[in-house]
Amino acid sequence: MLMVRILPACLIALLFLSWADMGLCQGWDDFEYYIYQDPIAVGHTTAKVNIRAEPSIDAEILDVFFEGNKFIIIEKGPQDTIAGFTDYWYFVADEADINYGWVFGAYIAIEYYFDWGD
Repeated sequence: MLMVRILPACLIALLFLSWADMGLCQGWDDFEYYIYQDPIAVGHTTAKVNIRAEPSIDAEILDVFFEGNKFIIIEKGPQDTIAGFTDYWYFVADEADINYGWVFGAYIAIEYYFDWGD
């Protein structure tokens, strides 16, 4: 059971490390903490969405994900209501560009959850 939990995390870490070696990772030091955590799920954006530094509508916008961008969800944050939608904030990492930050859950679709056997 331990191998089932460790193997996917190791594969994700190796993928990110290979991108870092190719110079494709910006902000690698900040992201290093998150790759060693088990991802919660995989999802995609359902609309253009701002990627924020903190789980707040007032937080700095770090980047933008466009509709259909795929990402992994690393952490589930606080619940919030924005524009009449109540949902959670999620800390995500874009698998293609290694962009990461907080997105509001009303603008994403979760494709599947990881089952770590906990």
